[in-house]
Amino acid sequence: MKETTVFAVLGAMMYCTKIAMEFLPNIHLLGMFTITFTVVFRWKALIPIYVYVFLEGIFSGFSVWWLAYFY
Repeated sequence: MKETTVFAVLGAMMYCTKIAMEFLPNIHLLGMFTITFTVVFRWKALIPIYVYVFLEGIFSGFSVWWLAYFY
């Protein structure tokens, strides 16, 4: 249960930092988060990444561009 909550918060944090940094050019914390989560959690890093992808789809709309995020 604790691990699920941590992954949900990490995915939400990824989405919030993307929204907060949109107006600043060339500052992308998503790459840093992805690398850090992969080093720390290994294959379980996919969970917060897919939480981020689903949040992106919910708030920005599910369209053709959204399918490429799974790749």
